[in-house]
Amino acid sequence: LFQLTQSFMIPLERYLSSLMPLRKEMSPFKSIPSVRPFVLENFLLTLEEAGPSLTCGIKGDWAGLYRRFILSPSFAEWLSSRSSSMSQQIKSSYVENLCDSIDKEVLAQKHHVEIVDLVLRIRQRVVEMEVSSAKRGQTCLSDQEYSRICR
Repeated sequence: LFQLTQSFMIPLERYLSSLMPLRKEMSPFKSIPSVRPFVLENFLLTLEEAGPSLTCGIKGDWAGLYRRFILSPSFAEWLSSRSSSMSQQIKSSYVENLCDSIDKEVLAQKHHVEIVDLVLRIRQRVVEMEVSSAKRGQTCLSDQEYSRICR
């Protein structure tokens, strides 16, 4: 049963990961990218070449099963949870990208307005992360990350 569940979930996870923006698409001088929307028809197109029948060997109406699952409250809850997790991942990568951009050589090539905008973005993201982490009862940045931002 576990293997069958895994075989069922792998195509969903694979498709969701394709909706994530690539790290190289993130720029500290642009706003945070977001997860692209889940499109049922696009997902179903991926099943033929990477569906569960390849991993579990069971043939059947997988597309019909996924359609029914996607219309269920369980899917809505799962997608909401995964989307939230993915958004947090994107924000974390974006903040890393912001920190990496704090380089004298990179900043020397930018106009003052862009540098001020970058500083404001960093501040905004750190505040957002602190608020989010406080809600979970955690600190969001390690001492190393703080020192990296504040150097």
